[in-house]
Amino acid sequence: MKGKGADPYDLKQQENVLVESRMMIPDCQKRLETSLAALKGTLIC
Repeated sequence: MKGKGADPYDLKQQENVLVESRMMIPDCQKRLETSLAALKGTLIC
């Protein structure tokens, strides 16, 4: 987008989406690991 001369507002919005997405990864990973542990616990019992 930067190379194509996109609107600065659009660039800023896309940068914000990228930052928010990166912030969600640790939380999603933690919840996935918790769910996996619960599933393994259920299957073992």
